[in-house]
Amino acid sequence: MSSPPAPIDAVVALGRALDALIVALASGSAANLFATEAGLAAAIGDVARIGAVAPGDRDRVRAELARARAAVHRCRAVGAAVTGVIDGWLTVGGLSHTYDRSGAVALERLARPATHARL
Repeated sequence: MSSPPAPIDAVVALGRALDALIVALASGSAANLFATEAGLAAAIGDVARIGAVAPGDRDRVRAELARARAAVHRCRAVGAAVTGVIDGWLTVGGLSHTYDRSGAVALERLARPATHARL
């Protein structure tokens, strides 16, 4: 295994990966979203391998971590908005998003569609 990255480099890379995820979520493209997965996984892996942070770098690392946390909140907000749109389309189509006994995602046909809107 290679040596851990410099803490500031790892945290900056995480922020960039999260920014790419936000753009992909906002694009509405599944392909764009999947394209961010490897970069985000690598960035998270690098952050997890950070050892000690030099005293002179702590303020900058802390600031970048705060920026990354804000990016996570933006991802959640965009993801929630996309989920709302998807759930709305499912409802109009007479389907409900649910989970089966094993916890896997499942679609269930509604007994009676909640709306008679046309797509």
